[in-house]
Amino acid sequence: MHALSVSLLRAKQLPVITNGLGASPHAGSTCTIGVVTVRPLNRLPARLYFKLKPDPNNTFFFIFTCTTQYPWVLANLNLSQAMAPSKKKRTHTVFRDSSAHRSASTSKPRFVGVKVRLADVVSASSERNKGGRCSAVYSVTNSQGFVPSEDYFSKEVYSKDLKTYRVVERNMIAYNPSRINVGSVALQDKCDEVVVSPLYVVFSVDESRVKPGYAVRFLKSKPGLDQIAFQSIGTVRNNLKFKALCQMRLKLPSLAVQEERLANLASIESQINQSRKAIEEFDQLAKSRFVEMFGSSSADSRYEVCRIGDIADVFVGVVIKPKQYYTDDHANGIKAFRSLNVGEMHVRDDDWVYFSKEGNKKAKKTQLHAGDVLVVRSGYPGTSCVVPLLYEGCNAVDLIIARSNSNNVLPEYIAAFNNRSHMKSLINQMSVGSAQKHFNIGFYRNVEIPLPPLSAQKEYVSFLRQVDKSRFIAQQQIEKLQMLYDSLAQDYFGD
Repeated sequence: MHALSVSLLRAKQLPVITNGLGASPHAGSTCTIGVVTVRPLNRLPARLYFKLKPDPNNTFFFIFTCTTQYPWVLANLNLSQAMAPSKKKRTHTVFRDSSAHRSASTSKPRFVGVKVRLADVVSASSERNKGGRCSAVYSVTNSQGFVPSEDYFSKEVYSKDLKTYRVVERNMIAYNPSRINVGSVALQDKCDEVVVSPLYVVFSVDESRVKPGYAVRFLKSKPGLDQIAFQSIGTVRNNLKFKALCQMRLKLPSLAVQEERLANLASIESQINQSRKAIEEFDQLAKSRFVEMFGSSSADSRYEVCRIGDIADVFVGVVIKPKQYYTDDHANGIKAFRSLNVGEMHVRDDDWVYFSKEGNKKAKKTQLHAGDVLVVRSGYPGTSCVVPLLYEGCNAVDLIIARSNSNNVLPEYIAAFNNRSHMKSLINQMSVGSAQKHFNIGFYRNVEIPLPPLSAQKEYVSFLRQVDKSRFIAQQQIEKLQMLYDSLAQDYFGD
């Protein structure tokens, strides 16, 4: 990675700021807005705008947005002195992708390297676990890569006889042929060897030409997924055989450039993972506070206990043929909640289905009101959130809807009660189905819930809102970083 000297000026407020990203903010943090001037060799200066958000160590992680066409991408600087008032210019270091050369006549990077078919740089591995030499059974996940199967599924789901399972040695790659289209492909870097289901495809790469991590990130990038979709046309469930994978084409720069690009992407991945961990901690904090205030179960509560059906009208969203109401016209359609859109105390704003306006009217009885509690029935039963005003009038598909009919209970309290570990355990015990857990509305109506004073409920909801603010900031950080990651991946792997 090549370094360039830049000048950092003590900045005043700028009228327009473009996509500057910094470290996650903390209590009492301040934001300084500035501009960096970069003078590349034999080129005109480039101006890069940014926001400075200090962490406790005064170390800053920045993604700069450039007003010119030059591909400046990352900076990892210690700017503790830069925050002090000064009229002097200070010199710091900004890193760039050394392979991304641009001509004077176009803004598109000129690719330096070769384009290859994956067949030229990958080799299938057919080694089986003969004699059961390896007992470490792993699964490949979309977000976590290789994980022990029992940890991922919370139970043993694999065969007792592991002789037919595929061996995956360190630095080999494995993918699920029917789920690689959603990112189920990963590098095995956990152990010297593990085994995976015979359903997986396992292969190695020619490490003299391509870094294993570079190949994986290509397959998980949008350009890679577009090629996967093309190669999967006409197959059952978009199943990508190894032969089809070998037909995909990869832009292959030098190993040094691959290493540089992997470092850039890994830096952003690290920031995303930190923000995700922060969100998990916020969610756990909300649960812990609930237990502190109201007890871990109805049995140890000091408050009056009643049935959920006594304090809320409980009914189910659209169950019978919901697809009859679907539309592909998302611009004019109305969002419909599914279990995928219900998180613990928050809405997951992605992967929506849409009802047509006519379908929405026909399913009027299941139209949502602000303040409704949505409860997941299948997959992760019991997971609950409250419908914000933004989603008033939307529909719900195969979700339990609890609409409070009492002035003595807040919907946020009901949702938090549902999300407790004790409640989740109870729901799992009462749920039916081996492949996918499912619980019925009658059981939920009869669940006993403590009814603390309204003042205590309001105190807890006030605490939740403070936690939500921090959670929202972390989620915004993830979204911004993901946009940057996708942009870099497009530059690296796209045409």
